[in-house]
Amino acid sequence: STKDQLILHFQPVVAAVTREVHYFEALVRLEIDGKLIFPGEFIPAIERVEDINLLDHQVISKAMSMISKHSVLEKVAINLSAQAFSDERLLPLVEEKLNQYNVNPQQIIFEVTESASLTNLGATQDMIQKLMELGCEFSIDDFGTGFSTFSYLKQLPANCVKVDGSFVKDMKDNPIDKALVKSICEVARALDKTTVAEFVEDEETAQELQGLGVDYLQGYHISKPLGIDVIEERYELKRNAGNF
Repeated sequence: STKDQLILHFQPVVAAVTREVHYFEALVRLEIDGKLIFPGEFIPAIERVEDINLLDHQVISKAMSMISKHSVLEKVAINLSAQAFSDERLLPLVEEKLNQYNVNPQQIIFEVTESASLTNLGATQDMIQKLMELGCEFSIDDFGTGFSTFSYLKQLPANCVKVDGSFVKDMKDNPIDKALVKSICEVARALDKTTVAEFVEDEETAQELQGLGVDYLQGYHISKPLGIDVIEERYELKRNAGNF
C-alpha cells in the first residue's frame, strides 16, 4: 500500500530577522524500490485516478503521528490538494487524528495553493473557517501566480501568505518581480497576515526580502527538505539550548 511507501521530509521556515525556525513544511515523497519519488512525478497520476483525497488523508495521518513522536516538530505545515475542499471526510479525519495522536491544533498549519482556493471560493472559505475553528492555522501557497485581484485575500481568513517562489528566485535581477513581492507584502501586512517567501537561494535575496518586510524565509539557502533524523539532529539541539 502507498501508506508504507509514504515518506515525509521537512523543510524549515525561518524568521527573516533572527533565522530561527518558525515551523517545518511537511513535503511528501514516495519510496518505491528504495528510490525516492517526488510529487511532480506522482501527484498528476493520483489526480487522474481521483485518489488525491486518499493522499491528503494519509499525509495528515502521517504528519500527526510524526508530530506526536518527534518533539522537534513543534509546528508543521501540511499541504492540501485542491480537492480537499469538497471532501466532507476531511474535517472529521483531522479531528480524529488530532485526538488520536494528542496533537494540539495550534501545531498545524494547512496550506493550499492560490489557484486551488480560487476554483471554489465558497467551499474554501467554509473549510478554512472550520479548520481554524478547530484551532489550526491556514496559509495560502504560491500567492501571486494567479494574478488574481488582491481583494480575494480579504475574503479568505488565512493567517499567512506564501509568496510564489518564481517571483522570489529572480527578484534581485528583475525589478518587476521585486515590485510584485513588495506589493504582496504590503497588502498582506495591511490585512494583518504574515508572509513567507519560498525559493530563497542566496543571502542577497534573503537580505532584500528582509528589507521588504517579509516575515519568514524558506529555501535552499536556509535548508533543503530533510528526513526527520537530520531534522532532529540539527534542530533539537538548538531547541534544547533554549533559543528556539
